[in-house]
Amino acid sequence: MCENQSGLEADLQQLERGAGRSALFYWMVDNHDRLAAAGPAHSLRWRALCAGFRALGLTDAHGRRPSVAAARDTWAKARKTVQLKRLVANGRLDR
Repeated sequence: MCENQSGLEADLQQLERGAGRSALFYWMVDNHDRLAAAGPAHSLRWRALCAGFRALGLTDAHGRRPSVAAARDTWAKARKTVQLKRLVANGRLDR
């Protein structure tokens, strides 16, 4: 574990749950493995997923019902956040 591990973990937590993040982003981070198992981002059925997100009451960063484009963009950010968090948790990333 690196010397700044706990500081980086706190930074990641802020990124994950900080201001400017949407309910959709939080859901995607929390359900990352399930969504990732559904297939690569380019093959996901985004229209159907957005209908499901809306049914759950999830919104984008502007408080709106997520569009396909917003969902795709949010998924890219969620994947990067989870990947970074896992690298830190495994001690494979120094600050």
